[in-house]
Amino acid sequence: MVNLTSNQTNEFEIRPYKSNDEKIILETFNDVFKTQRTMDHWKWKYLSNPYGQTWISVIWHQDKVVAQYAGYPIYLYMQGKKQLSCQAADAFTVSNYRKIGHGATSLMSRAFRHYERSFCETQTAFGYGFNVNKIQRLGKLFWQHTVPAQVYQRTLDEFQVSQYRKIRTWFSRLKGYNVIKTTQANEWADQVFEQVKDDYGWLLIREQKYLKWRYEQHPDFKHDFFVVYYWGKPIGWIVGRLENNRWLLGDALFEPKYAYIALQLALNKLFNEYPQIQQIDSWCSEVPLWWNKLLDKLGFIKQRQFQNLDLVVRFYLSKINPEELAQNFYFTWGDSDLY
Repeated sequence: MVNLTSNQTNEFEIRPYKSNDEKIILETFNDVFKTQRTMDHWKWKYLSNPYGQTWISVIWHQDKVVAQYAGYPIYLYMQGKKQLSCQAADAFTVSNYRKIGHGATSLMSRAFRHYERSFCETQTAFGYGFNVNKIQRLGKLFWQHTVPAQVYQRTLDEFQVSQYRKIRTWFSRLKGYNVIKTTQANEWADQVFEQVKDDYGWLLIREQKYLKWRYEQHPDFKHDFFVVYYWGKPIGWIVGRLENNRWLLGDALFEPKYAYIALQLALNKLFNEYPQIQQIDSWCSEVPLWWNKLLDKLGFIKQRQFQNLDLVVRFYLSKINPEELAQNFYFTWGDSDLY
């Protein structure tokens, strides 16, 4: 049992990740969370992100990793331009070290301060993550704001799924539309994003290289894209994965003027490919309003996310306020570290 007091914290080394740290970091992570995350997953998440940076702050005590704060860079399209931001990811303190310091002097707080000084303060618009209500008080040590952007789960239940299976005849009469199932993000991703980037408010840049990393190259799950074309032009897509009789919808992007028909076509194709599906689960922001109205119209049931998740944010170079972010930020389940 470790027995250190807060005035002995100079015995700890705080530094950025260095090559070959990953073995002990991963072993410690798996021990803290009682899980079996693989090295392939760790390398995918932190070494293979498309923007080529590893953002991890590690606290060492002798030869042990005892705390970590980690995230990864992403780019947003906001206020008409591309801006670097940060998605919060894995944070932990080894149980025997959680009483070292208090509040701002705890090891976790020290790891976070090192993290934001090293990676965020001089280059990112803001950092964001998702917190559950029960840890909001802890989160205030790190996050300036709980943005008034509650996370709402979206469900398409068994009855609605059955209705989509009955409308194949009507869809077969539509001219010019085509839906392709693929596991690869290609040029269609860049084309769709350029067409719709001003229709969603502020959003992650869902370009080809990002989608490849986030979904196609994920080492733990197989994801399918359903891409909708109109007279050969890509007009939207959804991406998700199958879990038993549920399909977990991670992300979606559509041209607004085609979205009502295009999303139905994508779902119809999905249900034909996987007849065992009985339910779709997803979640997304409440903006843009047109997208949420469309989901309501198509039968998606809206309810508060079961963990009561809220978007949290800490601003760095951006001059916007939390309410402005909440009113403009389009995010989906796949934009989080929880999908």
